[in-house]
Parts: sequence; structure tokens; C-alpha cells
Amino acid sequence: MKNIFLSLMLLFVFTGGYAQRAGLDRSGAVNVEPLFQDLMQPDAGGVFRGVYFDWSKSKVKDFELTRSTSSLYKEDVETELVITTDMGADIMNFADITYTFDEKGLYHIKVESYATSKQAADDVYNKVVAFFTKKLGAGVLADDGYLEFKGKSGAYNYIVALENIEYEDSPGMYMYIYVN
Repeated sequence: MKNIFLSLMLLFVFTGGYAQRAGLDRSGAVNVEPLFQDLMQPDAGGVFRGVYFDWSKSKVKDFELTRSTSSLYKEDVETELVITTDMGADIMNFADITYTFDEKGLYHIKVESYATSKQAADDVYNKVVAFFTKKLGAGVLADDGYLEFKGKSGAYNYIVALENIEYEDSPGMYMYIYVN
């Protein structure tokens, strides 16, 4: 009896540990902390992922491509840089980030994130809302349905607009960060 109990305990510990390493929590749901961390890079500072307004396209590109989770998606428009970033271990959780530039540098960031489940997408959205609430204060629901936060970075006032998208095949979030 003692051997059966010990065997079951070892099996439980092994499968629980494996599930967490595979990006799942103990209940089998997606652990969204790695998704949030890979998307937001909250410890990097900046307006978003360590990037600041008025940075040049080449500076943003060099900065983004130092990350192992980011890759260049396209760069064929002179005023845009599109980066794809993996979110967590499953490459089906990802975001496309479009940085837009003018002669002064970066002024607009568009993020489209997608998750493998509605629950994971909702959880990432809620973590992003909590992040901006802590950083910028309470958001305001705009007439267009986006939750908006107002911030200041250096000489720039900016707005962060978030919308949780609930497409059946690819749930996720839209985020716009732009100079106001």
C-alpha cells in the first residue's frame, strides 16, 4: 500500500511539474504569465517593451531583434516596422507589433495579439489592463468601446487604447499606443 501511495505521489509531482513547464497551470489551463511577459516586457521600461517615442526605426529594430522571442515580420514600408513576437511556449500565442515613424521618430504603436483560447486571451487582456492601471491610473471606456489610458513620457502625452477581441477562431487583443 505504501508503494502504491508513493508511486501515485511521484506521478502527481511529475505530471504537475511537466504541465507547468509546458505552459499550463495545475488545472490544465494556459499559464498566461509567460504570454504577458513576452508581450509586454514590463521590466524593460519605456512606453512599451522598453521602446520610447521619437526613437528611430533602426533603433527600435535593433532593440526588438535582440529578444529571442521577436522576429522581423516585414519592413517594406519606409515608415513602418512590423515585429512578430511569440508569447509563451506555444507559437500559436503571438502578437504582431507595428511601429510607425515620421521624421521625428516613433509616434504610433499598434499591437494585435492572439491566443489559443478565449480564456487565455481574456486573461492576458486583464493582465495588460492591470499593468496600465498601475502605471497610468484608471482607464476610461471610450465611445468606440476601447479602454483608454492617458500617460506622459518625456515631452510626449500619449494614449493607450485597448480592446479585447473575441473572434471564435483567434481571440486576442488590439492595443494602440500613440502620441496625443
